[in-house]
Parts: sequence; structure tokens; C-alpha cells
Amino acid sequence: MADNMKFDAIIIQTPDDFKRMTGHHERMCALLPTDKIFFVGRNEISELLKAEQGKYPKSSAIRRAGFINENDILDFDAVHKIVCEIVSRDMDGQIPE
Repeated sequence: MADNMKFDAIIIQTPDDFKRMTGHHERMCALLPTDKIFFVGRNEISELLKAEQGKYPKSSAIRRAGFINENDILDFDAVHKIVCEIVSRDMDGQIPE
């Protein structure tokens, strides 16, 4: 890839994964050859990202990172309904909790 080619990237994380990686996101954002990084996950990630961004100067790479709510991509309730239907069918009508 040419040095001047940049792209956006997504990092999918659960809140627990994000918390475990706290302190490493800045380096990740600085080292990946991207225009922008978007963290994708539950809404809690948005607050965790804002808190981590607040620890760094405005010129920091993590300050350019964004957040995408996973439900804006694919609605959890719709996916859950389909998965329950498939599991129920495959388990002879039993519905998972």
C-alpha cells in the first residue's frame, strides 16, 4: 500500500474489552495508518471513549476517534428475534432465555 493511501477503520469492542484496552487505544490510533478510527459497540463504549479521550491533549490521535452504536448498524432486537426463531426451530420448539 502506498504511504499516502489512508482509510477509515473500525474496531469492534465490548465495554469490558474497551476497559481492558484502556491506555492502549491512543497508541493504536497513532500507529494504524488510518484517517479515522471508529469504535463500534454498545452505547457504553461512547462514554468510555470520551473519558479516555479526555486524558490526552487535543492533538492526540485518540481525539480523532469516533464511535458508532452497533444498533445503528444492525438492530439487536431484530437479530435476537431471528436467532430465537432459528434456535427454537432447531430445539423442537424450545425458546432460549
